[in-house]
Amino acid sequence: MQSVHKFVSKAHKWIGLLIAAQVLFWTGSGLFMSIVPIETVRSEHTIAEAAPVALDAGMLPAGIRFQKLEAVAPLGTPLVLVTDAGGAQFLLDPATGQQVPSFSAEEIISIARHAFRGEPGAPEAVLFDTEPGDYRGSLPVWQVSMGDEGGTRLYVDPASGRIKARRSDVWRVYDFLWMLHIMDYDTRDDFNHPLLMVAAGSAFLFTITGIVLLFYRFRRRDFGLKARRR
Repeated sequence: MQSVHKFVSKAHKWIGLLIAAQVLFWTGSGLFMSIVPIETVRSEHTIAEAAPVALDAGMLPAGIRFQKLEAVAPLGTPLVLVTDAGGAQFLLDPATGQQVPSFSAEEIISIARHAFRGEPGAPEAVLFDTEPGDYRGSLPVWQVSMGDEGGTRLYVDPASGRIKARRSDVWRVYDFLWMLHIMDYDTRDDFNHPLLMVAAGSAFLFTITGIVLLFYRFRRRDFGLKARRR
């Protein structure tokens, strides 16, 4: 029994040394995720209510082949978002039947202001052809920095004027801790990679050896029981 105790104690010590930092990351990030509501992370409190837009068949000129039609109003004026047979999207003006030209930076800022509930500072818009650090999605995309206290950035689809993502300082902290939590330092969405498996397996062994050591550490007096006399 003494040799088993020594072996388990040594294994527990070395495994703990190897995974101590990751266990700290797991517990710290988990604590943050349990305290901060996911609605706050998603910036749902900054979503401005938009009036519903009805889709009228008369909005679409005759002869257009499409997969999907949607009524949108990114700037308050009803438009038709057309998804064609190839999956490409474009906007049509129902009043003229003409395709709406690409939004300018000023119009993108107006769209972001219209979709934002809060007190923006001086919003700035930048068009990205590669993924910015806090956005992972289809490209190109407009990034509008709202200049508010929360560091909010809205990502706007150039084709439809829709808000594709909302990011904030809280989201960026959450994303960083999520990266540490799942140990995916690239795309931050892979749960099934070898590094995480090894770390989780090591943590499991650390827990098992710790439970075994409890058997050796506790005495009858710890439970208020007297040792038996021989």
